Amino acid sequence: MDNCFKSTLAQALSGAFLKRAACRLFLLSLFLGLCAQSSAESISANFYTNPGSLDRVKIFVQEEKTPDEVLSLTEFVEIPTNRAPFYGTFIQGLLVAPETGTYYFYIAADNDGQFFLSSDSKAENLSAEPTCIVNGNNPSASRKYDIYPTQKSAAIELSAGSEYYFEIYHYDFGYASNLSIAWATPSMGDVVPSLPIEVQYTKAYIAPAKPPRIVTQPASQNLYEGDPLSLSVSALGTPPLSYQWFKEGEEIAGATDAVYSLSAAPLQAAGSYTVEVRNEIGSVTSEAALVEVRPTANLVQTYFYDNLTSLAQLKARIAESVPYDERGLLEEYLEIPLNRAVNFGTLIRGLILPPETGTYYFYVSADNDGQFYLSSDSTPENLSAEPVCVVVGHNCTTSRVYNKYPTQKSVAFELTAGKAYYFEGYQCDYGYDSNYSVAWATPSMGDVVPTVPIEAQFLAPFRALTPTLSYTWISGDLELTFAGTLQSYDPEQDLWADVATEGNTYRVTLDQKARLFRARN
Repeated sequence: MDNCFKSTLAQALSGAFLKRAACRLFLLSLFLGLCAQSSAESISANFYTNPGSLDRVKIFVQEEKTPDEVLSLTEFVEIPTNRAPFYGTFIQGLLVAPETGTYYFYIAADNDGQFFLSSDSKAENLSAEPTCIVNGNNPSASRKYDIYPTQKSAAIELSAGSEYYFEIYHYDFGYASNLSIAWATPSMGDVVPSLPIEVQYTKAYIAPAKPPRIVTQPASQNLYEGDPLSLSVSALGTPPLSYQWFKEGEEIAGATDAVYSLSAAPLQAAGSYTVEVRNEIGSVTSEAALVEVRPTANLVQTYFYDNLTSLAQLKARIAESVPYDERGLLEEYLEIPLNRAVNFGTLIRGLILPPETGTYYFYVSADNDGQFYLSSDSTPENLSAEPVCVVVGHNCTTSRVYNKYPTQKSVAFELTAGKAYYFEGYQCDYGYDSNYSVAWATPSMGDVVPTVPIEAQFLAPFRALTPTLSYTWISGDLELTFAGTLQSYDPEQDLWADVATEGNTYRVTLDQKARLFRARN
């Protein structure tokens, strides 16, 4: 390149017709053009921090992981000595043989180093095994190419001017590191080289455009109605990549990202999902992800958090909105499955619907810790500050045993039929047996110890109970039928007040006063 540049310079200066300014401009543009060409053809070293092994470096390359640092090689096929501890290196490019004949390749590395060479300029013809190698347990010092026999390749015949694709892998797991590739050219003979290959004999490798391929398939999911749905795919290929999601083979409008999500999956979200990934070269369709959405049937849900050992840890996760590990439904009783697991916590929140008006007593059984909180109405804001009944972990109970400790029983509560009362239940197991249930003694039962938990028919999901109010005329009276809490408006006090009712109906004897009623949660 230097000789070419000097020749061009002499010719430019000898032209009398060129003015000095034009000559300088021409020379500057020519010089910049040659430099740009050289820079565009330079090869680079890609560095990965803490890959763990040489095989992991190869996986990073295969998965097209973005390197942590990229360094252009400007003099030799060699990386800086003692760059850092615990890192991996990948270098690829094309070697341009300066002469025809027999070549020998050499590698120096600390710790692991491998050099692969293709029979031509194509990556698909790369040698299956390393052409030369340094084993991590037998590293070499910088530019020391003759310590181990494996550092030297077999004789390889190359043709002058031809391009040969190569790949280099390196992994350092100590505090000293080096990597370089050298050769003995035909004119050098079969001797040990002292310097690495000069980068003037290399060119950058431009990979051919690749069609998309899927690295991570979308995963099937088993959800409850109302759970968030999130399907994702990971794909590689020549950018730009585009995405289209399908349900049962039909395009989903607007679903054109690598992730398809619903904040709350309805029952209709169940089905088979695929995604097609496209680029200018081609397309690929993912495997089907099967999504099952189970109906909650207006049942209270339980949320299980695994790998914890105290109620404090459970409440901290809930407060921090940490996702739960499993969800269940209370299909029969206010009770979790017996001996579900070891070291887990449970959260249950919902509404209790008392069947009659009067005095109630609540009971809890648990192994290990168990707590039950009750609101004075249907809102969490009025939840009791302390549990109304409790089991302390070191004084746990077996399943459905409610009279082992005085703390298992609540004080008397006056509840009204037709109203809803918000509750929260907490449980933590840190042993090998587990249970949790809440029972009650209703007004008709009296102050006795119950034997079974509260039945699911007297429970409802929080906010799932929609207030309703309707009326009919019976013998000149107005009968109101409602769900929730019935209130009447007092114009003198300018406020709404709860109405004392029995069950879910209320009869109004009409007089000359205007009456306003409403139902609320």
